[in-house]
Amino acid sequence: MRSLYVALGLAAALMLACGSTDDSAEGASAQIEGERDAGAATPAPLAAIDATPLVLDGSGRTIDYSPAAPFTALSLTAETPGTKLRFLVDARTRGAKPEIWLTNGAFVTLASSSTGSGSAFLTYELTKADAGTLYLIVREAGLKPAKFLVSAVAEDPPPPEPKPEPEPKPEPEPKEPPPGERDAGAPKPEEPPPADKDAGAPSKPER
Repeated sequence: MRSLYVALGLAAALMLACGSTDDSAEGASAQIEGERDAGAATPAPLAAIDATPLVLDGSGRTIDYSPAAPFTALSLTAETPGTKLRFLVDARTRGAKPEIWLTNGAFVTLASSSTGSGSAFLTYELTKADAGTLYLIVREAGLKPAKFLVSAVAEDPPPPEPKPEPEPKPEPEPKEPPPGERDAGAPKPEEPPPADKDAGAPSKPER
């Protein structure tokens, strides 16, 4: 486990000191900077980053929290926007109260949980901007040594709904021609030939 020498932004420092109970403290800054204490030859570690990344399969993992570095950071990787990340931290030391923060790779707080009990949990839906390396930050509320059981799950986003097929356009009904043109193309009935004038006259008797 390696130590990280950091100074929290003012907004995040106030939030952490007050033990916010907001489960979605989005936008609170926890930007890590490499500042050193002016009078200290060696800066005091503010966060200890665990060397083993957190696996998002729901299996529990026990970590040892030490107030020597007030925050313990567990790295994890999530790449797909829309993935729901769920975290549960249970105290394994009597009286311990976990507080947790989820941050992006720049240590900007995305969500937090501090219930004042022996468990802390949060859910966060990954965005495109936050995809990549994230950190789960753990602290004991009273800054006392403690053991915590950490569980994490990643739920894949639902598949996109299929686009509905366009309905076929109805065929237009044939239009009737105007009355004057209605019979224009129809064949005219044939007229009978003119009758022979003498066809019906009696023949003259022969002499």
